Amino acid sequence: MNHLHLNVKNIGYSRPIHTKKGYNMLVNYAGTKPITIVSPIVECPYGVDHNDGNCTMKLRINDGPFLQLLNDIDDKNADLPDTFNLFSASSETEKEPFYYTPFLEDQDALRVRIPLKNGKRYDVEVHSKNEAIDYNLATVGDIVPGAKLKCTLEWKHVWIVGRTFGYFWTVREIEIM
Repeated sequence: MNHLHLNVKNIGYSRPIHTKKGYNMLVNYAGTKPITIVSPIVECPYGVDHNDGNCTMKLRINDGPFLQLLNDIDDKNADLPDTFNLFSASSETEKEPFYYTPFLEDQDALRVRIPLKNGKRYDVEVHSKNEAIDYNLATVGDIVPGAKLKCTLEWKHVWIVGRTFGYFWTVREIEIM
């Protein structure tokens, strides 16, 4: 789905599902899950980051409507404890605040996950419109600092651990421009 067609009011959440580390709330868009959107062209200022077995990219957003959409999703998610009365606490802990981890880092950048298969191999399709890279032979290794990308992003759930909650987007397809 093009990001311009996503209406935040149509995002729905399941009740919390227990996991090893806490809880997940599955998300859907008008009943369709997971939520998948195609980004506008974004910049990857630092390339791919490999940390603690995770693979991520920071994306700088220069598109006002896409940035507004992500801010609107953050605002909606920040209201989850009140909206769903999810975390009814005992009288002792009632006064403890919830900490929401917003998705946007900085004002115009977000970090996305690149999935790994068996913790080793990238599990994402990569194509290139760059003439120096064969369209069908492009890899995550071709994403250099400053690369311009168009990404298909997927959002499956909101995670809840203790009194902290947040979410992340996973990259399913990358087109190097």
